[in-house]
Amino acid sequence: MQGFDVDIPRNQLTVLCGLSGSGKTSLALDTLYAEGQRCYIESFSAYTRQYLDRLDKPDCDAIENIPPAIAVTRASAVSTNRATVATATEIADHVRLLFSKAATLSCHQCGAVVRADSPQSVAESLAGSAGSLAQNGHDAAKRGLIGFEVHLPNPADASEILLALQQDGYLRLIVQGETFQLAEDDRKRLAKQIGRKGADALIVVDRLSTDGEVARWTESLETAMDEGNGRALVLIEADETPGSDAHLPTATVDGRPFTTRAVSDRRRCERCDLDFAEPVPRLFNFNHPLGACPTCEGFGDILAVDEDRVVPDPDRSLAEGAIAPWNTPAYRHELDELLELAPEYELPVHVPYRKLTKKQRRIVWRGVRERNFGGLDGFFGWLDRKKYKMHIRVFAARYRSYKQCPDCCGARLREDVLAYRVGGRNVAEFLAMQADEALSFLNTWMSGEPDDGQTGQQADRLSETIARYESPYSKLDSVGTEDLVRERSIASEPVRQIRHRLEYLQRVGLGYLQLNRPLRTLSGGETQRIALTSALSSTLINMLYVLDEPTAGLHPEDVHRLSDAILDLRDRGNTVLVVEHNPRLIGLADHVIEIGPGAGPCGGRLTFSGTPQGLIDQTNGLTGPFVLAERSHGDAPAKPKPNARDRRGAIVLRGCTGNNLQ
Repeated sequence: MQGFDVDIPRNQLTVLCGLSGSGKTSLALDTLYAEGQRCYIESFSAYTRQYLDRLDKPDCDAIENIPPAIAVTRASAVSTNRATVATATEIADHVRLLFSKAATLSCHQCGAVVRADSPQSVAESLAGSAGSLAQNGHDAAKRGLIGFEVHLPNPADASEILLALQQDGYLRLIVQGETFQLAEDDRKRLAKQIGRKGADALIVVDRLSTDGEVARWTESLETAMDEGNGRALVLIEADETPGSDAHLPTATVDGRPFTTRAVSDRRRCERCDLDFAEPVPRLFNFNHPLGACPTCEGFGDILAVDEDRVVPDPDRSLAEGAIAPWNTPAYRHELDELLELAPEYELPVHVPYRKLTKKQRRIVWRGVRERNFGGLDGFFGWLDRKKYKMHIRVFAARYRSYKQCPDCCGARLREDVLAYRVGGRNVAEFLAMQADEALSFLNTWMSGEPDDGQTGQQADRLSETIARYESPYSKLDSVGTEDLVRERSIASEPVRQIRHRLEYLQRVGLGYLQLNRPLRTLSGGETQRIALTSALSSTLINMLYVLDEPTAGLHPEDVHRLSDAILDLRDRGNTVLVVEHNPRLIGLADHVIEIGPGAGPCGGRLTFSGTPQGLIDQTNGLTGPFVLAERSHGDAPAKPKPNARDRRGAIVLRGCTGNNLQ
């Protein structure tokens, strides 16, 4: 910079233009952004500042009235798979909040709906079931029992346990389908039922009817769940009609059939004996140990031995050195052992490796235990035990590659985490969608319409659930329409935030990106627009946003949408400073600053500061005529030159790899 004095209006869109290398970025980033960030950090305490990265004070005489600054630049490539489109745009944070508040849990083994019960909701459904039963032609009131389970290990220990329960005021218990009184002096019959191996007993808290008061049901359930460590059992007298309530679990007490329901404040599938974690936001985070797949640790891939690298040329035989790691002098003895035992186990060593059968390849890989030969698996296991040595790690890395995790199949999350679903999709399936698809899915789900992407398995589970709802005891197991409405009401704010960011992804032309796509696989322009989306979707005001060539690499149609997003950022009450060459964005600016007149030593001077029209009208500038020429041509595609050469031949690309090349 050659040194100049310039005024930049606040709460307006200012574009810095000029030749490449003239000093635009030095003014925008190295001076204005650095000073804005430094002044903001200086307002923190000394203890807080030690944890923050601070830029050096810019070499300038004075910068006055500068607001806190945020820069969106061409960030360096990210080398880890943990940074994705969703994490960079904060979509993942709000998706985790959405699933923690509104997801429905279904057991991943049996498909049954699993939920935590509260005494109040269960009491209301049980005490009000008499009317439902009467409408279905059953008796209006049924006998009910509420209790909690206690394990009696043997008759000797059982006497102490039952004495404590009797002192707490409990009168009855049920063992092996038979009712006993705790006040009985003769407990020989009870001891016989318990037996030497012990038994589970149901301590009866209360006996009620389905037309009883809700307050009494609630109080009894609270007592039973408190004594049973959050778990209670409810028994309702069943109809004696053959086939009635056949779909519900039953138990026999004193010769009479009862339908049973386990009530728990935990998320547990009684049918499969599985416990599920509470749906907190960090449970749906593959970057957190609570939710990450333990095998791949949330990466989705694992580093495993690659057979194609171990055997790079399958046309070679074992004797010819088809196994690459055993061709080195240090490990040649492994191949010699294999060749020595080959005749005994009918392993051909002079035929191409590709022609070996599965049984023969199993000998090569798994070895022969009785001959103390570990094969390739044992060989690489030995290398893993020696990986503290640098040369061993380097050697083993030649024959490994990343493969999809066999446990999570690339979903990055534990199996029980994927059992939580919103609109029929788990969090991994949601993040696997493109931004456009995710926005359409949320709109459909919030409107209550069915999702066309529902799988056949999910449809079967839904049919089973509907069939269960038709039972006269449906209130014991169902999730009503009120719950679905409540879920959507709770989810409204997270969904609004997700929609907001997905719409910005569309506006910057990135609606085609999958939300779980790693940032390191994106191009430079895509990476910058992802960072721009995070800035544009924020609700900050009175900030200085410094954007470094945001339209670079964009299609002209995407430039229109990006321009509208930048104008919205300004209209929100922020000062926007853009380093740009695009004539459309220059024309939309409130204020234009041109740095020049040349590049390098010939630049660094203020050649113009004013309105876009003033830039066009000046006679000695370079940018004004360029903008005027572009305006005259409009946005129509350029016509081919009349003297263009005839096309000859073709360009052939072989072996190409890349993010968008298949």
